[in-house]
This record gives sequence, structure tokens and C-alpha cells, in this order.
Amino acid sequence: MNRMQYAGTDGRMMAAGVVGTCTNCRLHQTRRTIVYGRGEMPAHLLFIGEGPGASEDASGIAFYGKSGKLLDRMVDDASRLAHIGARHVRTFITNVVLCHPTDEVGGSNRQPRADEALACMPNVMRLHNVVQPRVTILVGQVAVKYYGKRFNPVASMVHPAALLRQGGTAAPAYLTNVRNLSLIIKGVMQ
Repeated sequence: MNRMQYAGTDGRMMAAGVVGTCTNCRLHQTRRTIVYGRGEMPAHLLFIGEGPGASEDASGIAFYGKSGKLLDRMVDDASRLAHIGARHVRTFITNVVLCHPTDEVGGSNRQPRADEALACMPNVMRLHNVVQPRVTILVGQVAVKYYGKRFNPVASMVHPAALLRQGGTAAPAYLTNVRNLSLIIKGVMQ
């Protein structure tokens, strides 16, 4: 199943209504668009990643590139492992910051700075309240740094971009992510 196909119209539009426009930090000066997220609301699982990259900034869709495709595949593989059809697992995916963390329009990706992450936190918390996830999954170290103690229940996983650098689906951490995610899916779908 290609999650990009259902990704978003309803979830993104609803997210835009929840967050609105934002000028809380300097990232609004270099963004092309606010990348609210993608998926369904309410959702069983809320994934929070680091920040939109250049392709997400251009498209307005969270986890739109190779990392997003790998994350979608992980959810699909974990759903099969849990013996749950992927179409039954509702997900919403967003980021620690909703604007592309860069120092110039169309510039290189970088990690969000602390003041940017903290300025965006009210937006992410509003999204969390609307998504009403059964479990929040923090994708990568940046998400864990800012949200590790904010949600219950919470889980974490290796970021798909890191997995791509380690061999993608052949990376040992990919299988660990899928196994852990399948246990989470079993738990929320019971």
C-alpha cells in the first residue's frame, strides 16, 4: 500500500486549521511552506521526526522523500508481521519543527536549533491533541531530545534517513524497528 496516496488531504487540511500560520521563530523567513504533516486524524500512531527536508518544504508533505517511503514500508512490514492489514493502522506523521530547518531559502538541511524546536512545540502539542494517538513514536534522536518525556505512551525508533545510510531494508536496525513497531501495532489494535 502506498501511504503517499491517502496521505494527507484530510489530515493535512485539518492540521493546517489547527496550527494556522506561524512566525514564532526565524524558520518562517526561509521556508517555502509550513509542513504540517500527513496522514489521518485521529490516528493510532503519531510519528514525530526531526524536521522537513528540502523536498518536504517544496511539496508541503511530511516525510515525502526516500525517508518517508522507508517509514511507510516499515509500517506496512510491521502491520504484516502483526497480522494487521496496513489499511487498518491509521498514522499521522509530523516533525519537531514544521518548517525546513535551513539558513537560507532552499538551503541545506540542518538539525533544528533548540530555540526553533521550543518555538514550534505548541504547534506540535496542538497537533498531538487533535491526532489523539494511542502511541507517539519519536523518530530519531532530535525527536527524542525534545519530546522524550512529553507523551505517554511513547516509543522511539531509528530515523529512516539513518537507516538509508546503513543499507535501508538490509540494515539490522531496520528489522529491529519493524519488530518493535509490530508489537506496538498489535497493542494498539487489540
